[in-house]
Amino acid sequence: MKLALRRLVVGGLLALWAGCGGAPQSDLPTYHPSAAASKALAEFDRNNDGLLDAAELDQSPGLKSAVPRIDKNGDQKLSAGEISERVAYYRDTRTGFMGVPLTITLSGQPLRGAEVMLTPESCLVDEIQAATGTTGVVGVVAPKIPASEFSGVSPGVYRLSISLKDPAGKETLPGKYNTATTLGLEVAPDVPGLERGVRFDLTK
Repeated sequence: MKLALRRLVVGGLLALWAGCGGAPQSDLPTYHPSAAASKALAEFDRNNDGLLDAAELDQSPGLKSAVPRIDKNGDQKLSAGEISERVAYYRDTRTGFMGVPLTITLSGQPLRGAEVMLTPESCLVDEIQAATGTTGVVGVVAPKIPASEFSGVSPGVYRLSISLKDPAGKETLPGKYNTATTLGLEVAPDVPGLERGVRFDLTK
């Protein structure tokens, strides 16, 4: 009886680990650090100085959200080497998926029924997949990769888009939250407070 109970507990813990963060090795994302860094600079380095400055990072909300962890020398700019090092970190964590609860409010009130999508920045679009979800009654959503049996999001940098349409199909939120989003999120084990959830307060 004790042996059977022990097996049940261990099995349950393994199942929880697989659903919340772990994944079979075959399901781990395949990151290409140098290629991702080259793609980022090719797309956003408008002045061709080999760095992404504050104005250029405005075009990449995901990378902008990760500046505190990518910018190693503190110059508020991102180099190819710094981006490559960060992507290598995603790879080396051997993390398939992470649960990322998001709380969305509008003018201080929970935003219910909004479609939320985390889309990888273009430099990682070949390595990780988009995750989606719909906010519940208290404005909380845990995005999930639709085709995956595991809940959660792979480590990386994402653009966050939030859409709430009226019965006629018309968007009710400003474009800065969806079609031209300025919202970004980095998902990684060392992002402070991520496991407790991230709050986004929207305004009209």
